[in-house]
Amino acid sequence: MMLPDDGLSGGVLFTGGMIVGKLLLQEVASVRFQLIEGAAGSGKHVIRGEFAKSDVPTANNRLYPRKIWEREINKLRSSIEGRKVFCEADHPSDGKTKLARSCGILTNLELTEDGTVMGEIELMNTTAGKEVKAICEAGGAVGVSSRGYGSTSVNETRYRDWE
Repeated sequence: MMLPDDGLSGGVLFTGGMIVGKLLLQEVASVRFQLIEGAAGSGKHVIRGEFAKSDVPTANNRLYPRKIWEREINKLRSSIEGRKVFCEADHPSDGKTKLARSCGILTNLELTEDGTVMGEIELMNTTAGKEVKAICEAGGAVGVSSRGYGSTSVNETRYRDWE
């Protein structure tokens, strides 16, 4: 499941143009979401889960410090509140989020005291949204991917720091 691409968020980022001198960095984590039923009769389904962890190496051997997550979550705050951050099922081969493949809307993204990036997605009544809901109901794990433009450097512990 993808988030948009304007910075770094736990899986859905805004589609944007190429930023000169920066690399497109992508991270994927497997998440077992908690399916939260919406208000009675609302038909809404919300999933909640861990999108990332600050200061812990990713599968790509990168470290994203807490201050980076705080900055990027703050950048996304108004778009999240405006319901402008769409999630898509599957990882796009071109790296761009497409509305036609949307499965949900990111409704909350927060950094907990222990550095966990928790997110909530309201699933949409699309084919992709129904498929993600079915996977979550069955107890399956769904991948969450985050993308952002930035640069990396190798630190003393041999992990790649994101800037």
